[in-house]
Amino acid sequence: MKKKQAKIIACDIYDQLILHAQKKDCLEIRFSNNEEIRIQKGIIEDIFTKDKVEYLLLEGCKMKFDLNSIKSFKVIDQEKNIK
Repeated sequence: MKKKQAKIIACDIYDQLILHAQKKDCLEIRFSNNEEIRIQKGIIEDIFTKDKVEYLLLEGCKMKFDLNSIKSFKVIDQEKNIK
């Protein structure tokens, strides 16, 4: 049986995602789904590893995203964080 090879995501990207999760920032995430680029908006609920693959889970979204499929992300709700 072939072992799954872990794909490494850049540490600075991972750190940025963790920071946005802690701040509960609303993000617009662009990711590739096969050859198609898709956009998902939401707040990060969890970042976790399963079978040597790192995933991101958004609040209220049942779909998990492989961190290696993320092409870009940006904060879309800054006002929420100003108090």
